Amino acid sequence: MAVVTITASEIMKMTGLSKEQVLDGLGSLGAPTEEAEGEMFVEVTPNRPDLFSIEAIARALNSYYGKGTPKYEAKKSDYKAKIDSSVGKSRPFFVSAVVKGVRMDESVLKSLIQLQEKLHDTIGRKRKKVAIGIHNLDAVEFPLIYKFSKEEKFVPLDFNREMGIREVLENHPKGRAYAHLVKDGYPMLCDKKSVLSFPPIINSERTRVTESTQNLLVDITGTHEATLSGVLNIIVCALADRGGEIFEVKVGKGAYPQLAPKKMKLDLNGINKLLGEKYAKEQAFANLARLGWSNDGKSSVFVPPYRLDVSHYADVAEDVAIAHGYNEYVPTVPNFFIPGSLAYNNDDVRQALVGLGFLEVVNYALTNEAKLARAHEGAKPVKIINPKTEEFTLLRTSLAVSLLDNLAANKTHELPVKIFEIGRAYEHGEKIHLAFAVSAESLDFATMKGILQSVSIVIERDFQLKPTQNKLFVGGRGADIFYNNTKVGGMGELNPAILEEFGIENPVGMCEIEITKLKLQ
Repeated sequence: MAVVTITASEIMKMTGLSKEQVLDGLGSLGAPTEEAEGEMFVEVTPNRPDLFSIEAIARALNSYYGKGTPKYEAKKSDYKAKIDSSVGKSRPFFVSAVVKGVRMDESVLKSLIQLQEKLHDTIGRKRKKVAIGIHNLDAVEFPLIYKFSKEEKFVPLDFNREMGIREVLENHPKGRAYAHLVKDGYPMLCDKKSVLSFPPIINSERTRVTESTQNLLVDITGTHEATLSGVLNIIVCALADRGGEIFEVKVGKGAYPQLAPKKMKLDLNGINKLLGEKYAKEQAFANLARLGWSNDGKSSVFVPPYRLDVSHYADVAEDVAIAHGYNEYVPTVPNFFIPGSLAYNNDDVRQALVGLGFLEVVNYALTNEAKLARAHEGAKPVKIINPKTEEFTLLRTSLAVSLLDNLAANKTHELPVKIFEIGRAYEHGEKIHLAFAVSAESLDFATMKGILQSVSIVIERDFQLKPTQNKLFVGGRGADIFYNNTKVGGMGELNPAILEEFGIENPVGMCEIEITKLKLQ
């Protein structure tokens, strides 16, 4: 969630709504809001970056309450920009637009800065995917050129002296924060005079936007052209809502912003099936109009140019449902039947262990090399090709390492701690294992054997125990478990050296069985 801060009095003035209507409307639009000391804190989901400003929120509320939705268009102009052949693959795209006559004041400037920051942090991926520059147009001399440069000098924002690229990266706060994004080259946006921006790092002090600025240039660079174009639309539409007049900038053979609404076919059958309703075409059109959509009166609807989240009929259905009101839908039981079942059909074992005072745990089937090494696991695990974190790099070969983690996390819990798990382990394929562990002040092999015997009675399987060489157990206090002359697991008192590796101070007994081999029904 992104939290957008707006002033209660200002949003009420912009919409003509009461505070209660604003709060109710935002809640219905899926943006729950809290109000305190004259400010409202609006929680906006990441899929709706168009709501990251007070202007957009006012637009959405006005549309929702039937007050109409503005239309946006960009006027033709002679503003031109060029993408130089030096531009590298790390940040290859550039779009731009001009907005004139913005009714700028402190609150508008504050909203614009907040919008820029929220877009950077969310859809912009901390400026990696999208970097936004906003400039005083009156200080800019066209044409523009976007290029990669080895060395340029300019006065960066918030400084009063000229600095080179390397100095900006080393000494400017924004340079130190985002230097990692320009390892493949130094992007520069320049006009006839000098540098306007060093994206995604910092703008030039020369084009600083202040409360007296009325004419703005917006530049956006990044890695995905469609996203850049959509973000540009969000910004210029918000500025247009403040009285601005939008002008296009020609970039190479293209021109931005591209504000023509995207046309989509109204899949009424799909929407009704998804929502479980029987909307007529006119009802669907009316609902969508409350969310800023337009239509041709026949079979097509038009997506507002600032909406980046619409790509499928399900997105259209979502807006139909929002306008209808989620609380207005009557819950029903699905008209199809799917029988449910446990992932592992061993409820009798569960009940037996619960009856013996055990708690069931559910762990990830993923672990890492360090934990397996601490557990003295000798099997060769299956490695993850592209692990997302260092915590989960391979598949566990047994449940023992997971239970040891559980015991370590609960070592301050009142003794005894008795836990069990039925889950997947991976060695030469996927297997289903049962493992249980006891941590107590005093423990012996006979205790663990008694628990295993209780389990064997419930599942009607006779086990044989034989001496083991498993390093997991104390010598002479462990056993391999056999069923029909086939080894199916092991049990015993855990080696103190292993317990020390996990920071467990009390004795632990553990038993693990591959129940796949038991052929339980």
